Amino acid sequence: MEKLTATVTVTEPGEHVLRLFMTDPAIAVDQIVIDTGGVPASYLAPPQSYHRVFNPGPVLQER
Repeated sequence: MEKLTATVTVTEPGEHVLRLFMTDPAIAVDQIVIDTGGVPASYLAPPQSYHRVFNPGPVLQER
């Protein structure tokens, strides 16, 4: 496994889109971490966050 990093500078507030394009079918992306500040340096990624509209999170079953 190889860890790659890139820096993208955003100069204006608002909605932004990150697009990934497949150039080689043998390469897989396991996770993407977008650090807007405050993520400690680590080989492991922070816990997954959920968007309340697109991915509301795990459904808790009532007992």
